[in-house]
Amino acid sequence: MSMPEPQTHRFHVRIEWTGTIPQNMTWALPVWTPGSYLIREFSRHIDRIHASSESAELAVRKLDKATWIHLDLGGSRQYFHTDFGI
Repeated sequence: MSMPEPQTHRFHVRIEWTGTIPQNMTWALPVWTPGSYLIREFSRHIDRIHASSESAELAVRKLDKATWIHLDLGGSRQYFHTDFGI
């Protein structure tokens, strides 16, 4: 996680993994907070999501308002990137 320009209140999150990689990786954000019955929709702050391997960009598809899936094109190391604001 980084915040290259703090005055913008924008974060960049990068997740990297190696080893056994599922063919289709699903990523999801919660829509509520434990102890609260309000729907928070944290995903509304997401501006950009992309995934890549060592050699190529991977297709990312939004399944619903808080869930994304990316399709594996192979490779032993993959990355998931997102930018969001608060």
